Amino acid sequence: MRKVLIVAALVAASPASAGLVDPSVTSVTAPSGKPGYSMKCSGWMRTIEDCYKKAAELCPHGYVIENQQQSTQGIPQGNGSTVIIQRDYMLITCKDAPKQDAPAEKNPD
Repeated sequence: MRKVLIVAALVAASPASAGLVDPSVTSVTAPSGKPGYSMKCSGWMRTIEDCYKKAAELCPHGYVIENQQQSTQGIPQGNGSTVIIQRDYMLITCKDAPKQDAPAEKNPD
């Protein structure tokens, strides 16, 4: 029982439990030809919501989801059970910064 409590305390104090595990991000060229980011949103303590947060950090003016995939895989265990793993991936491109209007010219009188 003591070992279980120690492991539970270590997990609770880990960076992942504090929301510090970012999705895996790779710079890519999207099919549209624009620069983009490919993100792996699943894995230990990561969810699709983490990818949405990371996309907002990477693209301060907004982003477009070019592709999003989700798959589920069953991994047989030695004891006859199966562990189900969900895998999420997202490909985004950043929106351009809004163009500011040029200042109006003053008429010299």
